[in-house]
Amino acid sequence: MKTRKNRIFREGYPHHVYLKALNGNILFYRTEDYVFFLTLVYVLAKRHGIGIEAVCIMFNHVHLFVRPVKRSAFAAFLRDLQCRFSFTYNKEYGHKGPLMMPSGYAPKTSRKSINSCLIYIFNNPVEGGMIKRAVEYKWNLLAYSTCDHPFSERLVKRDSRSRMRRVLEYVDYCFEKDTYLDYSLQNRIFNPLTPMEKKQIIDYIVCKYNPVPKNILTSRFGSYENAVIAIDSTTGSEHDIIEAREDYSVYVLSSKSCLPYQELHLSTSVASSILRLDNCLFHTLHIGAVFCNQQGINEFLYSPPLKTREDYRVISD
Repeated sequence: MKTRKNRIFREGYPHHVYLKALNGNILFYRTEDYVFFLTLVYVLAKRHGIGIEAVCIMFNHVHLFVRPVKRSAFAAFLRDLQCRFSFTYNKEYGHKGPLMMPSGYAPKTSRKSINSCLIYIFNNPVEGGMIKRAVEYKWNLLAYSTCDHPFSERLVKRDSRSRMRRVLEYVDYCFEKDTYLDYSLQNRIFNPLTPMEKKQIIDYIVCKYNPVPKNILTSRFGSYENAVIAIDSTTGSEHDIIEAREDYSVYVLSSKSCLPYQELHLSTSVASSILRLDNCLFHTLHIGAVFCNQQGINEFLYSPPLKTREDYRVISD
C-alpha cells in the first residue's frame, strides 16, 4: 500500500483507512473470518467513540471510512483493531506475529472527496472483478442498507426451530454485552444450525453488528437510490490512497474449481500473493457465506500436493 502523503491525520475531518495484509497474503478465507472482523470493528468503534460510514472487507485488505474523531481515539481504535484481530486470528490458525502492514489513512475535506471515497470503497469488489454490481457483495454491507436479509430467506422467529431461537437469543445476548464474535463463539452459534439457518443467522448478525448507520447513504447522496446509481456508474482509483490493482476474479475462479494456480495463468504479481502452505500452491476461499468445517479446511490446506487435475475436489460440509 502506498499513500501520496503517507499517513495524514487532520482532526475534524472524516478519514479513509486502508488495512492490508503483510505481503498481500490472503486473510479472509472463511465466513467466520469476515464475521469476526466485522463484529470486532463494531465493538471497538463503540468502545472508542468512532463513527463508521463505510466498510469493505476483501480477501487481503480492508477499507473503512471513519467519521471525524480526536487523534487519540482514532489511534487507539486502529491499534486495538489490528492487535486484537491478529491475536485471535493467529490463535485460531496457529500463526505468529503481525498480520497487517501499518495502516494507511487520509482525510477527506470536501463533500466531493467524501462521496468519491465512499463510492470507491463500495466498488472495491467490482474493481477487483469479483462481481458486476457493488450491491451484490456481502462484505461491503451495501445490501444491508435497505434489507435485513439480502442473502438469505426471511427469518421469522416464531416459526423457527427451538434450537434456532436459542441461537438468536445468544446472539442478542452477545450484542447487548458488546461482545464480538470470535471463533469459539461462532462455533457455538453455527454448529447446531442447518445450511439455510446459517445463512439466516449470518444476515441477522451482520444487521445487528453493522457499524454503518442505515441513513448514511441518504445523508450523503440524497437517497439510497441515488447512491446506488452513483456507485454503479463510477469507477476508478482513490486519490489520496493508491491501491495496487488486483484481479480478484482469479480467486473466485479457483475457489469454485480448486485448480492449482498454474492452470489459471496468473500474472506474477497475483500469483505471488497466493498463500503458500507446505509447497501446495493453493488458496481456498469460501465467498458469500459458504461454510466449511475446520477439519475440512485443515485437510485441504495441509494435505500433500496433489498430482493430477482429477485429484482436485471441492471440500464442503
